[in-house]
Amino acid sequence: MQNFTTLTQATTYVYNYLKDINPIIEEEDVYDSMLDEVIASIGYLLNDDDIRVLEKNSNNKQFIDEYLSKKIPDFADLLDDIVIDIVSEEILEE
Repeated sequence: MQNFTTLTQATTYVYNYLKDINPIIEEEDVYDSMLDEVIASIGYLLNDDDIRVLEKNSNNKQFIDEYLSKKIPDFADLLDDIVIDIVSEEILEE
């Protein structure tokens, strides 16, 4: 598995893995789920202004990637952990 530096990269990897298992899955749903996981994992680091900024720019994935990578220490490690968790969960369900 590769190291991910953006949520978009991690989403593409997970989506490509999951679409073999579930062909009707949408990449946007994977992205939303992964963003939810990121926010749940680092919610204590985000204040109300951060949440507003993310919501305001929710359609700009590049902005979200840049914002989160600046805001979250070890963002790449967090993405790797989330990818491993999601893929492992799918393997266990098979």
